[in-house]
Amino acid sequence: MTFKDIIIGIYFLATLLSCLVSLCFIGYKNKPIYLKYFYWYPTLSFLFLLNKYISLYYIPYQKIMTHDFIEILNNLSFIVHFILLGLFTLNNLPEQKKEKLIPSIFWIFLIVIIYSIFMQDLKLKNGLAYGITNSFLIILCIIYFQQLFKAPPTIILIHSPAFWIINGIFFGMITTIPINFSGDYFLKDGSNESIQVLKKLGTFSYITMHLFFIKAYLCIIRPHRVL
Repeated sequence: MTFKDIIIGIYFLATLLSCLVSLCFIGYKNKPIYLKYFYWYPTLSFLFLLNKYISLYYIPYQKIMTHDFIEILNNLSFIVHFILLGLFTLNNLPEQKKEKLIPSIFWIFLIVIIYSIFMQDLKLKNGLAYGITNSFLIILCIIYFQQLFKAPPTIILIHSPAFWIINGIFFGMITTIPINFSGDYFLKDGSNESIQVLKKLGTFSYITMHLFFIKAYLCIIRPHRVL
């Protein structure tokens, strides 16, 4: 078993656990309102990953799930990726902030992402569109952190599910941006070794993000009230 196989295995396990934990809390009464639909992200992440791995290792399935179709799904998933994580971050901003410019910026970001995806052949890997998507998510996270610094928090942050999730989003996105924007360069340059290193770093960042999601859900079962 290679180091790559170990990383892939850990990534699959972390995504599976994130999915299962989020589904277990669907009917939990003490769950914050903003977590009501968040389970869609870890669930879709796991299903997409499972579909990809089955298509790689189960030959008969490749007749249905071709490489071109996988790339189309991968590119279109950026839209869902941004909507689910972006709206979650947006909904956890102070009310006065949401009533101003930020919601408009969110929709502008979404239009730019959609344009960046469809301006290129959907059957080709679109690192630029992925980099733009993750950059916009980082901007929303920074706005969230800015609001925390401007006013003293009314809750204990380490006990807040939103705080852990948005930190997970921020870490996952900020570590993948260099990979997103440089991946196409190394691909054209034929540097397979560099591409493999970038892939491992990207996988590690998403492992960490899903572990943060699990931690967020575990905050709900604390004996005190979670806001």
